[in-house]
Amino acid sequence: MATYGFQFLSPSGDVLYDLSTSFSRILGIASTGTSNGSLTVPGNGKAFLFSLQGNSTGMFVPAFSINGMTISWVFDPREYTRINTSFYYGFYVNG
Repeated sequence: MATYGFQFLSPSGDVLYDLSTSFSRILGIASTGTSNGSLTVPGNGKAFLFSLQGNSTGMFVPAFSINGMTISWVFDPREYTRINTSFYYGFYVNG
């Protein structure tokens, strides 16, 4: 039987998030500005984010990380042209 849904995979192919077995809630949209920073996601569960903006020639988006319910972003200090990157954020719980 085929399964349908949305999955985020790690570079090694491990499933990080599976919409078919989780309940998720998008809480909002935020922007990084052009400095390193962080955002605490309210709620219970595991935080997630997704951005629809990517690098282009000479322009660089930050590297995102998640620790608990905190989303952080860091720009590469070697890059001088930083993009104010918008991203959606929320949390999910396994069903």
